[in-house]
Amino acid sequence: EASRKGLGVIIRSPLNSGLLTGTFAKNQTFGDNDERSTYFSGPRFISRLNALEKIQRNLNIPNHELVEHSLRFILSNPNVSVIIPTASNTDQLMNYVNFSRKYIPYNQNQLSKIKSSVSKHMEEMNQAFQL
Repeated sequence: EASRKGLGVIIRSPLNSGLLTGTFAKNQTFGDNDERSTYFSGPRFISRLNALEKIQRNLNIPNHELVEHSLRFILSNPNVSVIIPTASNTDQLMNYVNFSRKYIPYNQNQLSKIKSSVSKHMEEMNQAFQL
């Protein structure tokens, strides 16, 4: 809709508040002032991590490549104008800069495979919680 109207699309929090960094563990805790403590905890959080692990296994994406694949997937959508990932330190910022220099969009076959895997495992998770 936005692209048909000549509007840009900005993606905020493309790494799902850190979930797509490949660094969270099932026993992950967050500080009292960290809003993620309200939605990244308990059985649903563990279920989301389990679904993510299955997707990564299915697509052969190791944790250390998850950020790049996540950003690449989003930017492969021609309607997305820009993404705004958060960098907690200079190394993360430089990783984003380096990614932008070598970025190549996924082709349609790759996108279809990713979408299929994500849909399958997210559906399993949703059924477990009857969402």
